[in-house]
Amino acid sequence: NLGPEDYLARVTDWLSRPPERPVFLWVHFLRPHAPYDDRPIAEHLYPSGYEGKFDATSGHKFEPESAADRERIVALYDGEILYADSLFQRLLNSLTASDLLSNAAVVVTADHGEEFGEHGGYQHGRLYQEHLAIPMLLWSSDNGGEGAVSDTVFRNVDLLPTLLELAGVPLPEDIDGMSVTAAPSADRPIIGLSMTGPKDRSASIQIGTEKLIAWCPPERGLEQFDLLADPLEGESRFRPEASEGLLRNLTRSLGGEPCASIRAAARGAPSPAELDPESQEALRALGYLSD
Repeated sequence: NLGPEDYLARVTDWLSRPPERPVFLWVHFLRPHAPYDDRPIAEHLYPSGYEGKFDATSGHKFEPESAADRERIVALYDGEILYADSLFQRLLNSLTASDLLSNAAVVVTADHGEEFGEHGGYQHGRLYQEHLAIPMLLWSSDNGGEGAVSDTVFRNVDLLPTLLELAGVPLPEDIDGMSVTAAPSADRPIIGLSMTGPKDRSASIQIGTEKLIAWCPPERGLEQFDLLADPLEGESRFRPEASEGLLRNLTRSLGGEPCASIRAAARGAPSPAELDPESQEALRALGYLSD
């Protein structure tokens, strides 16, 4: 439960004694993530004259009561992004000082986005695009050319094969995902799962621009969107010929009916009784454990 500054200090101290063999370093700052705190580095991003309950922090759970509250929370989130950028810059400085960037690959990504009322909710736990669209920035010392932006949709499971390929390690035959250097087919399914809590479980599939969200329990229904015509998912429009194929593909990808598959996966998670009280409280504060 270290704060980001103490965490970065430990990483920097470790990097001051560069390892003599290849290493995999995973640095998880947890920023930006609620609570969004007031950051001095981001004062220029905050609306002036705000007076309200979100003056210092959003808190772990929040519900804005006015347009000013929402504007303040979004600004606090932007400030957390800027703060995360500064942490990453300091990490890069340490990697450069240790000469580890001369032969390395660096990836910046996230596990989810955040909602700010676009679909009537806040924070995360659902499968609309504001939750699913996350950054994936990749840099490699082997790439001497200029950077490029790809419109291809990749998944976090693509990170492992990408890093193995960059490290020159043969890929296992049964590995999930594919290297970002490959060109995926247009009908490659993009699967999303939400298992934050029993009340917010769902599965989604996107193939091309067609997307289906299956809510759990199944009685909560389905939502279908054409992301080309409706990128903000403003209105669910069922097209039976497309929805049947998407649901069939989602069921096949999950190995069974979506909600049943999610329930089975949830049962495989460690029970709260197996976690120490401090870990339980930390997970509960972050919204990953329900009472």
